[in-house]
Amino acid sequence: SFRMPNEEELEKFEANDGIILQQANHSFMEAGLENGFFIQEINGKKVESIDQLYLLLLGARKSLTISGLTPEGKSKSYDIDW
Repeated sequence: SFRMPNEEELEKFEANDGIILQQANHSFMEAGLENGFFIQEINGKKVESIDQLYLLLLGARKSLTISGLTPEGKSKSYDIDW
């Protein structure tokens, strides 16, 4: 599941947009994504809302690249077979 970041998280990640991964599903966990990951892009497209995130996930064919920041603030990208 996903949620919008609060103001404190936006400040921590020095960002205006993004989505927090609250509970990773099986595919995300296998790829190494952890709960609390701050998703900023999917397949190179900026993620600004949960609705947009779902549209990008639905539009992904066989694989996707999720980019963002770990809970510690380290930039990271994950390739996921979908």
